Amino acid sequence: MKGVSGSIINMVDMHIFTDEGLVSEQLQTSEGQIEYTLIAMKRRMLFEQCQAEVKEISLSANPKVDSSRCPTCHSLFFYEADTSTNTCRQCGLSVFVIEHATQSWHERGNYNTNPKHYYAKKEHFQQTLLDMTCTGNRRVPVSVVTFCKAMLGRGDHITYKQVFVALQAGGYSRFYNSRYEVAARLRGRPEIILSPREIDKVRGNYHRYDVCFYDFQVEHSIGNRSRSRRLRLYWPVRFIMVEMFKLIDRHDLIKHVKGVAGRKRLKLYKQYWEKLRIMVDRRRPQQLREHTLTLTRLPRPQPRMTLQEYRALRQLECLSSSCL
Repeated sequence: MKGVSGSIINMVDMHIFTDEGLVSEQLQTSEGQIEYTLIAMKRRMLFEQCQAEVKEISLSANPKVDSSRCPTCHSLFFYEADTSTNTCRQCGLSVFVIEHATQSWHERGNYNTNPKHYYAKKEHFQQTLLDMTCTGNRRVPVSVVTFCKAMLGRGDHITYKQVFVALQAGGYSRFYNSRYEVAARLRGRPEIILSPREIDKVRGNYHRYDVCFYDFQVEHSIGNRSRSRRLRLYWPVRFIMVEMFKLIDRHDLIKHVKGVAGRKRLKLYKQYWEKLRIMVDRRRPQQLREHTLTLTRLPRPQPRMTLQEYRALRQLECLSSSCL
């Protein structure tokens, strides 16, 4: 038996030996007796057991697969460099191939792995602004709102800080970022109200400062770095939010933002922020190229030529050509 492993042959021989013993017992009885029927059933069960064990052994064995040949017709693949695929010329099977010579180290590290998204500094600020003004899309379960309502009640006296304490007491740590939305539902209106024009001003001012964050922190050697060696933002988002409210002359909203713990830290943040403000003010925004509009006089459309005028013009052209 060519192409069959020795373990399968030994296993089949053992079952054949057992079957020979059952056959000898079956010959000692006559057909129609109960013993004859039971021995026949044993032989049938032995056959099914042998068949199942052969399938299990054949599936457990992992033979080496030749990647240079087609698994269907066993013919050599034809490599196409333009598409980086192996194609079988007989059955047309096409298999994608990764060439290590034309693949960068960055692509090899990210191959067959989940994609990573590194959040930018402005994404954190923009999301916080949406949460504070309740203009984002936060889905809060009804059970969370009902729990906070039972703990705090309803009215204008409720703040997002009280909602945060209630969420901590109830063990709803997943919904800490939704405290502004829950407080707005219990109050009947958001705690921090900004017009669309004011929100645009806050975003515009933050973009001006966001351009200078990295250069300023590198110049003054401030800010920690993450595991991927990316420079973290030195100021907390709540401190930056207070400064943005000051730039749009909304000092009444500062009391609704959580302050920085520690006078020393707050003093240090303010010192570096003043230096950053000077750097931002010195950096002029990019000026757009000015285009001078010039009006050009368009020619008036001439009246349409009649058929008689067209024929006369053609006759004059023919006469002038004949004269030449």
